[in-house]
Amino acid sequence: MSRPILLASLLLSSVGCDDSISLPVGGPGGSETGQSGPECPSDWRYQDDGVWLQPVACLAWSAQAESSMSWYDAVSPEAAVAGGCSAHCTDEEGYCSQLGELGGVTGWRLPAIEELQELGFADPPLDPLEGYHWSRDSDVMMEEAALQADLTTPESTVIAGKDQDGEVRCVADL
Repeated sequence: MSRPILLASLLLSSVGCDDSISLPVGGPGGSETGQSGPECPSDWRYQDDGVWLQPVACLAWSAQAESSMSWYDAVSPEAAVAGGCSAHCTDEEGYCSQLGELGGVTGWRLPAIEELQELGFADPPLDPLEGYHWSRDSDVMMEEAALQADLTTPESTVIAGKDQDGEVRCVADL
């Protein structure tokens, strides 16, 4: 047993716990929000309507939008606020929030930059992967810019003006 695991095991034993700990599975707001839908798969699983379920992260990914669009057209007001936008956000509903129920999944939103970056490492069976995909996250220094990621280059981040076109692939928590 390695030292960090041994130390954690000793600490847990001292408070009456054993080594078998059940950790919550799912992304932020997953089953705790009461959303119903598919369970988290152990491998990538295809649903209907172009939806893929991602294991471990317990996320559903929509098919890529048929055409590129501006960040303003893609993001919902809730996702925009969660991503750091305030003064430059629009009140219109974005593309992702209009997906409704797709592949048995609801609660579609524009992904966080971290979710896009991690998706690049997850060897997703999604097609196409090319292009810069919008995240919900605004640039820290320029609120009129948002972060994009290229899924073929894990951990890539590009800053683009929110009025420019980019690719859109929506995500939902399982």
